[in-house]
Amino acid sequence: MPVIRAGIIVGRGGISWELTRQLVEHLPAMITPRWVATRTQPIAVDDVVRYLLGVLARPEAAGRVFEAGGPEVLQYVTMLCRVAAIQHRPLPIVPVPLLTPGRPPCG
Repeated sequence: MPVIRAGIIVGRGGISWELTRQLVEHLPAMITPRWVATRTQPIAVDDVVRYLLGVLARPEAAGRVFEAGGPEVLQYVTMLCRVAAIQHRPLPIVPVPLLTPGRPPCG
C-alpha cells in the first residue's frame, strides 16, 4: 500500500488545521516559539483524497512514499495571520526564543 505524507491538511477534521483555527479563534494574542518561522506546504483535504485515489489505482505505487503539498510554501506564522484575516480578527504574534524546544540539559 502506498503512503502519502502531508504537513498540514487544511479542511474540516484535520487535526493540525483544527488546532490552528481554534488558536486563532480563541486567543487574543500569541506568544510563540521560534518554530513559527518554519516553512510548511499546506494542502486541502480534497486534494489529499484525490492523491490517495490516484496512487491506489496504480500498482507501481505500492510500497512507495509520496509527499503531498499544496501550491504554496508558507511559514506557520503566515498561516496564522491568514486565518486571523479570514476571521476578521487582529492577532498580535510575538515569537520568543524562550519557548523554543531544544536539547534537554541532561540529554
